[in-house]
Amino acid sequence: MASIATREMRSKSSGVSQQNDTGNDASGVSRFSLVAGVSGIAFVVLLVGPLFAFGLGPSPAAGPTDVASYYAQHASVLQSIQVLRAFSTVFFLVFLAGLWDTLQRQARLAAIGVVAAGVTLTGTGLVLYSARQAIALNATQIQDPAVVQTIRDFSNALETFSTLPLAVLVVLTSWVLIGSRGGARWIGRAGLAIAVLLMLAGVGAIVGFLRPLGAVAFLVSSLWLVAVAVTLVFGGLQARGAASAE
Repeated sequence: MASIATREMRSKSSGVSQQNDTGNDASGVSRFSLVAGVSGIAFVVLLVGPLFAFGLGPSPAAGPTDVASYYAQHASVLQSIQVLRAFSTVFFLVFLAGLWDTLQRQARLAAIGVVAAGVTLTGTGLVLYSARQAIALNATQIQDPAVVQTIRDFSNALETFSTLPLAVLVVLTSWVLIGSRGGARWIGRAGLAIAVLLMLAGVGAIVGFLRPLGAVAFLVSSLWLVAVAVTLVFGGLQARGAASAE
């Protein structure tokens, strides 16, 4: 009898320990999702906010001399914008880590693709910001306006092509979210349409009439990332994983 009672006590103790471990794991995941979601929102604010705050941009029809003059006149402001946008990549990487942590429990291959696309997007962005920072720093010293125009055209082309890895990130994330419950499913469905828009915007680098789609795709995809980040904050992306566990 004593041995039976001892086994029952050990069984109960083990059950309580497992429940505590599960609770601690859930608490850790919740905190990480919160940090990742807030980081995603901070990323979009730092990426998009300066563009609206300063409202700067040379005319698309401006010639090399006008472009060089523009960068020389607004050098300090343009440098601030690029620093803020470069700093936003820190928050994006934290957001990407949170997205990976959630998606890999539901679709590991898709999660790997999301991380690969996100890292590519980060690298492309840093090169883009560096190029524009170089223009802002040296616009007054560069004697040939055509050099400024060339660097600007390079950065614009890089920005256009960066929509392609972003489209991959959006479509893979959306594919997983469609299998979730609640609002995450609708975010996933919207993401598929946004991914198509992003790919069309990428083609705009060589197809002139599609170029206006670039600004639209940039703003819409930024709003979509905010929606995903907010869902991470409230744990909505965990819905499918929780349903599978049940």
